[in-house]
Amino acid sequence: MLNLNLPNLEFSLNEYKRYSRQLLLSSIQPEGQNRLSSVRIACIGAGALGSSIITYLAAAGIKNITVVDNDVVDISNLHRQPIHNTSFINDLKVASVTNYIKKLNPHCNLKTIPDKLTRSNSLKIISSHDIILDGSDNIATRYLLDEFCSYLGKPWIYGAVFQFKGQISVFNYRGSACYRDIYPANSFSDKGLSCSEGGILGVVPGLIGMLQATEAIKITLGIGDILSNYILTVDMLTLEFKKLKIRQSTDRLDQRFLVESIHLTDQSAPIEIDTISINDLENLSSIQLIDVRSTIEYSIEHIPGAINYPLSQLGHNTDFKQMLYNSKTLILYCSLNSRAELAYQVLSRNNIPC
Repeated sequence: MLNLNLPNLEFSLNEYKRYSRQLLLSSIQPEGQNRLSSVRIACIGAGALGSSIITYLAAAGIKNITVVDNDVVDISNLHRQPIHNTSFINDLKVASVTNYIKKLNPHCNLKTIPDKLTRSNSLKIISSHDIILDGSDNIATRYLLDEFCSYLGKPWIYGAVFQFKGQISVFNYRGSACYRDIYPANSFSDKGLSCSEGGILGVVPGLIGMLQATEAIKITLGIGDILSNYILTVDMLTLEFKKLKIRQSTDRLDQRFLVESIHLTDQSAPIEIDTISINDLENLSSIQLIDVRSTIEYSIEHIPGAINYPLSQLGHNTDFKQMLYNSKTLILYCSLNSRAELAYQVLSRNNIPC
């Protein structure tokens, strides 16, 4: 349970009526509602994940919510971002969110920051909140969250979606695993594939965002089992939910926030990369598939015959270097293409052909 500064709040009759159904829960009651009213939560991003995060937290009576986002509403957002509507197209998302939440729950003291999370503003934003929720859909932002939340001792709730799948975890909660335990910091750029490039079913971020909001409420109230040291993966096509244990890195303390040494944006000239579809693999011989995802992702599912070399290990693994001499063509892959592309750049810089 969070150590919150709890004032003696008196709820109005309107508030008692509004929250009456959840006040009946033995784990909430007026004391728990007081905690929900007092906790300070920041949501980084007002897009697909942010839509359900912000909506359900505000509806639950969390009064102190800050939304950080510098993007504008586009018509292509609306199928998965129901917090926005057509009348706010081309307007700032934080303006659209403000309009929506005022109508949903006027008791919510919503604050907005029309900016993206950066190294210069992270300390101020994160230090002034109790829980941080990731609705960024951005790798660079997640490294910033991981670095500053670790430094400040703040829990943050991770969410990611792609096509029909999603995943969620709670990082840095009472010394639990962090984002870098799954994706170790390395010298690579952020070129993640977005929903506009890979596609997304609108209900997927809705579900993942609700799960993130649920974890925030549980942490605030000190109830249930928190999803720390585990990552939950969801496949909406098969309705498979898998809860996987995260193994904390033994050298995590030695990393000392290695995010300071990685390039979060790619400033180099674009590199032309040969690509191939999985159907074309059947017609090729003398190839070796390299899965550059994390060990956890590889264990969930992978292409038969593929060898797992996480992106962070490429160029440093002696077994991998030895494999270069077997005259096979190396084919890199991951779930979103972005890490495979980054792996290609890492290997190219080390004069390793693929």
